[in-house]
Amino acid sequence: MVPALFSALDPAMTVSVIIPTVRPNTLGATVASIRRQTYTELEIIVVAQGSDPSLRGVTDALAKSDPRIRIVWLEQGNLSAARNAGIAAGTGEILALTDDDCEADADWVETMVKIFGERPEIGLMGGAVIAPPARPFTISTCPSAQVKELSYQPSKSGWEAPHGLYLIGANMGLRRSVFERVGPFDPSMGAGSGYPSCEDVDYGLRCELADVGILTSPRLVIRHTHGRRYGLRPFLKHHKNYAYGRGALVVKLRWMNHRLAPVWGAPRTPRDHLASLVKNPAKWVLDDVYGRYFQRKAAASFATEFELAKECICVPRKGTTT
Repeated sequence: MVPALFSALDPAMTVSVIIPTVRPNTLGATVASIRRQTYTELEIIVVAQGSDPSLRGVTDALAKSDPRIRIVWLEQGNLSAARNAGIAAGTGEILALTDDDCEADADWVETMVKIFGERPEIGLMGGAVIAPPARPFTISTCPSAQVKELSYQPSKSGWEAPHGLYLIGANMGLRRSVFERVGPFDPSMGAGSGYPSCEDVDYGLRCELADVGILTSPRLVIRHTHGRRYGLRPFLKHHKNYAYGRGALVVKLRWMNHRLAPVWGAPRTPRDHLASLVKNPAKWVLDDVYGRYFQRKAAASFATEFELAKECICVPRKGTTT
């Protein structure tokens, strides 16, 4: 019989909460939400990037406020590299990842630990990321994820993921043993790189290739409190960044001989375009015209700049300056 509160039975299951940061104005709220967690066997690893003196002031104050908080500094801003550095600095058996413009519900870590305790076959999980409501009559965007209660064991499911399985890096948990087996996040992708998205999708696909059990649950709740960006320029930049990440990912999947490479990299047919245009003209312009233009551009440049190395990590080709 599994107890309702797994943490009460297994206090040895420590958790490292990894928070990469470049935002001094919102980091405090993120850390405060972790300090309020009902599960207390945790450490908070804040990975600060860059040389912003205001960020250093915030992190210094946070480190003094709670002995569970540790600060790691990286000179360059790169989300994937920051996650890797935070994981390396941590000691927890469970790795919980979120972003510095988010806030976690108070039972986020407890729920994650409980699921890992009840489901030993699960090595990677993701949850909901809830966007704040937009102000009326504005152009805005905010990454979010509405997930279903799903689980997936790749080899036992014929390597066909259930419809709706989706992972987002702002709300992700994994066992340290999985990280050690699958390898680090790929620094060639994600915020701070030239291909600033899809590093989380890439990691999920690499876990799938390693036959890691994957679960998503709406019980794991992160609120993207400060994640909404307003205005036409941030809106277009957001979609361009995602298109660049998708372009890089398609190339990487091709190098990995992944079964999804021909599907995700397939060109849109005239019939596809017409169907999208009729269904939602604005979305067709944004995704099929604007987005796919930058996706193709990113795929071409990524293939020139990078090559696949060990652990399915992409590294700069010799002679490039990336």
